[in-house]
Amino acid sequence: MNPMTKRAGVAVALIALALIPSTVKIGSFFFDTLFEGPVARNVLALQDRAFPGAMDDLRAWADSPLAHVLAARERDAGPALNRKLEWRGEVQGFELEPLLTPDGAALMAACEQFPACGPEAFSALGLATNAFDVFSQAMEFDHWSVNVSSPVEALAKSGRIAVDSRKPTADFRRLRGLGRAYLLTAMHAKDPSLLLTPLSQVTHMGELLMTQQTSEGAISGVAMLADARDALTAFEASRAAKPAAEAALDLLASVLPPVEDVRRFERLAQVIPLFFVPLTDADRLGVLLAADKAGAFVCEGAARQFSPEAAALLVYAEPTVAGEVDYRPYVAVAETLLSPLSPCQMPFERETWTHREDLKIADLGGLHGLPWLRRSYFLLRATTSAAEAAAPMPAPPAEQEGAPGTPSEN
Repeated sequence: MNPMTKRAGVAVALIALALIPSTVKIGSFFFDTLFEGPVARNVLALQDRAFPGAMDDLRAWADSPLAHVLAARERDAGPALNRKLEWRGEVQGFELEPLLTPDGAALMAACEQFPACGPEAFSALGLATNAFDVFSQAMEFDHWSVNVSSPVEALAKSGRIAVDSRKPTADFRRLRGLGRAYLLTAMHAKDPSLLLTPLSQVTHMGELLMTQQTSEGAISGVAMLADARDALTAFEASRAAKPAAEAALDLLASVLPPVEDVRRFERLAQVIPLFFVPLTDADRLGVLLAADKAGAFVCEGAARQFSPEAAALLVYAEPTVAGEVDYRPYVAVAETLLSPLSPCQMPFERETWTHREDLKIADLGGLHGLPWLRRSYFLLRATTSAAEAAAPMPAPPAEQEGAPGTPSEN
């Protein structure tokens, strides 16, 4: 390379370095103008529309029978049931004892269509004779801490907390598919007395799932209660084959929680996480925290938003105001809900936030040191929450909607 070429290369490099601040400012300007402003306004508008209804639902929820059922905290199913689940993510350091049944995808596939969805469909999968024992075992408990005595807690205690850690997530498809098989097996007997126990136990399992303070538990719990109600509806429709006394059907119906309670739970589980972003007015967030003292919904919102990435990003935020977003109320709420005195069971998030000063900006690829890219992370999370709040609660992965099916007339 001749000297002229070298000098030209050096000059170009120096010019590029000199232009970096201007490039960052231009990028920040276009980001603020084209993305941040519209998204922030959209999120705040959704909050404005959702807040009155959320407060009405929280007030009604506090007095509902289902809320009192889900508030019990005496006998935790976590140590007994967490080992039996399928888990995604990092599960090192935790010994699993999975249910001796087909995997969740196979169980759900066996129930995609009816009339194939009957006892014979499940028997072809080779269900163990004690496959349904987990439902009777669950009756011993009144709540389920999926993050305690689980791979989540094991990872939190391992010292391997980092923003790229794959947080373990419970997969409830096998459990829900097993519940459908349990209900369908009883339905085909066409005897209400034989349906009572499976209906009671599957309903209780769904309620336990709803106590987990996680979006996965909320989704799966609501879905399992829908399966139980659909099973009863299908059973009532088929009783012409073997008429059942009205009293027996009333007894079966009494096992299920009120439909409006379940719908209210579903709405709140969708909407409350929308408010756990730095954009939220601090007073408004305080009102929500006060209205949900038991943490039935705010803990779910916290688990979804107070992630390791959020903890690391806030370390590098300005001490007071980063850009135009004031992070101080967000940090205060995070530390309140992640404190040992909080009703929220979030060991992974608690450990990460406690040691967030040790997280390195290099873990985030360095670019998040730019204030406007840092703010984009929170806005993208806010957008995700907003979209989820505006849409119906999704079904668990790899399954289709629909009732367990009307039993065939044999």
